[in-house]
Formats: sequence, C-alpha cells, structure tokens
Amino acid sequence: RLGGGFVNAVILVETVEGKSVVIKTFEDEEDAANNKKAKTIIDTISTSDEPMLSEVLAWIDKKTVVTEKVEGESIRKKIEKLSRDEISQEAADGNLKTLGALLGNLHERTEQNAAEYDTSLFMQDREKVKSHLSRYIPDPITIPVSFDELCDMIDRNTEADYISYVHGDAHVDQFFCAPNKDLVTIVDYDSMRQGDPMADVARTVSSIREKKKKIGMSQAKESGLVRSL
Repeated sequence: RLGGGFVNAVILVETVEGKSVVIKTFEDEEDAANNKKAKTIIDTISTSDEPMLSEVLAWIDKKTVVTEKVEGESIRKKIEKLSRDEISQEAADGNLKTLGALLGNLHERTEQNAAEYDTSLFMQDREKVKSHLSRYIPDPITIPVSFDELCDMIDRNTEADYISYVHGDAHVDQFFCAPNKDLVTIVDYDSMRQGDPMADVARTVSSIREKKKKIGMSQAKESGLVRSL
C-alpha cells in the first residue's frame, strides 16, 4: 500500500512480467466518475510533448483504476533532499519552476466561458487562499501589511472574472519529477474542478512552508523555491 490515499486505497502491484502498476479503488462511484472526467479534461489540454498525467491502463470495474507507475521522485522528496544538501538550490528551484509551468498550462488552457461556471467555487477558493496564507502567521510576511490588511486586499481585488480548471489540492506530494527530464507529472487529480487558479498557487506555497517547518529547512532555501514557483 502506498502513502496517502486516506479515503481511497492506493496499492502498488508488481505483475508477473515484472511491470509495476498502481491500482486505486474508490469508495464511491461518483468519485471514480469525477476521476474519469478530470483525466478527460487534462488530456484535452495536454500536448504530446508535455504529458501531465500518468497513463491509465485499465478500469477493472466502475470504481477501480489501474495506472502506470510514475518513475522519479515527488516534489516533496526534492525539497527534503535540498534541506539535506543532497541536491543544489538550482536543481530544486528548477523543479519548482517546472511545476509552476505545469499549473500555468492547466490554468491558461481553460476555455473562458464564465456563464457556465459555478462562481461560488471561486468564492470558496478565495477563502482557501486566506487559509493558506494564515500558515505564515506568526512568521513575518515580507510585505509591509498585516495579515488582516492582506485579507482585505484579497476581498477588494479578486473577482470571479477568470475561472479555470484547477488541480484543487496542489500540494508537493501530488507531483512527480521525471528522472533526467525537465518534466513534472500529476499523480493525483481527484480534486480537480473549476475555480480560482490562485488557490492552486497558494496551496503549493503553503505545502512548501509546511515542509520547511517540519524538516527545519532554512528560510533562504524556502524563499528560493517559492520564487521559482
């Protein structure tokens, strides 16, 4: 059994031919249907030279999917290696820059037709952005405003005028860096929906901060990662 998968079981299987596959069983058929829908959307906006997803090999039934095992390491593991000086800041920054480009491609390629979107999701995401920013408190934010002032600025300056497909839970364990390639793959996209693209950015930044605090990484290293993203 693989890490994560708090609701749905995720299992790594070695086949008799020596091939590694990942099997995920959803508790709910609706969640499985959402997974299929998300894959269709992402495949539509992907290009052949920058695949965003691992390959789906089969659906065993309505709730169980088999995918290829993604080779490489998660962004989280890259951050841990940076903290231990096992990789350079330049290399880790490159991984975050590539992740930022992947999220940007996902957001930019969404066809804009706000009349078809549920703008309440955007408003929910605006509150999520604030929640993610609150993880920086009581640490100082390097802009000359208080947290309350920052939230007021967000309320005044965000409108549901650009809604895109968003990952929905874009933390650093959801993305893998391909070995010896400038490529990042999405390994979990069950939360994908329409919403505010900045909520994805905020979620990634907050997960970098969470990891920094947990492993005691320096502020300078964290700042480099966030700027690169």
